[in-house]
Amino acid sequence: MIVTDDLGRTISLEKVPEKIVSLVPSITLTLADLGLGDQLVGVTRFCKYPADLIKGLTKIGGPKNIYHTKIVDLKPDVVIAVKEENDKDQVLKLSDDVPVVVFDINTTDDVFRMMNTLGELFQKRSEAKELNSRIKEAYHHFPIQGDGKKVVYLIWKNPWMAAGKETYIGSMLKIAGFDNIVEGRYPEVDMEKLDEAEVILLATEPYHFKEKERAELEALFPGKSVNIVNGELFTWFGTYLPGYLNDKMK
Repeated sequence: MIVTDDLGRTISLEKVPEKIVSLVPSITLTLADLGLGDQLVGVTRFCKYPADLIKGLTKIGGPKNIYHTKIVDLKPDVVIAVKEENDKDQVLKLSDDVPVVVFDINTTDDVFRMMNTLGELFQKRSEAKELNSRIKEAYHHFPIQGDGKKVVYLIWKNPWMAAGKETYIGSMLKIAGFDNIVEGRYPEVDMEKLDEAEVILLATEPYHFKEKERAELEALFPGKSVNIVNGELFTWFGTYLPGYLNDKMK
């Protein structure tokens, strides 16, 4: 089996992979929803869904600091990584010892392509197609609506950093109906840029903004809407969003 990943690398696999290591939390959940939970042998310490599955799996470090030897010792048939989430040098070094497939997720279209590739890789084509339909439907029912308002989505403090248009978060802001006024990927933003926004969103990850920061910015910019939002909604590509909406409807 030959797979070409999003880095343009060709990965040769002797068979349909049975033992899988996931280096990204949203990938772990998506693989489980694809029916591959029993084939996961290693996940990061930040993976938390599905909770009952994660408990019994080997933890192989964090997305930016993986335990190379521990992963190799698991003898996985394939490791799934994401360009933005994982450290490039670590992943390329790991690929010398085990097959690693890397995805590059910057838009919702990238998500659909990823699902199709996973369907081919694990011979789960019909399941991947069904999940893509659920993901597409979930995008249409995104639980936070921007109504065309100018937004800055903050991901870090000291310095203030925001998610720009050229990111998956930027793609999700567009789906939600916001006008993201930040260009590029993850630039620092100054007070002037924040003042341009009608809405300031504070993410719960990677920096976990809390009420203290929300109140601070609300005092600096009276009259603006300053809100803490669930960062997983904007960053966990794959099956997280449809699962979240399904749970909310129960």
